[in-house]
Amino acid sequence: MGRLDGHLAVGDLVHLSLDTVRRAGLQRNHTGTHVLNYALRRVRTEADQKGSLVAPDRFRFDYSANVSWLCSKFLKIT
Repeated sequence: MGRLDGHLAVGDLVHLSLDTVRRAGLQRNHTGTHVLNYALRRVRTEADQKGSLVAPDRFRFDYSANVSWLCSKFLKIT
């Protein structure tokens, strides 16, 4: 996250700088949450995403499901 020193007004010019390595990691892991959600719902249709954390080097996927998981079903996703 950046920060602003001073004030902005309509018509002001601004300079944007991106950390492309960090951004690429965030993009990959954000996509990973969508892929995992899709795969999870194909195996367990009642599963529901409850949240996620997306960081440049990892992601966490929070979900709920009303049934016990069998190892074979879980391995289908991974």
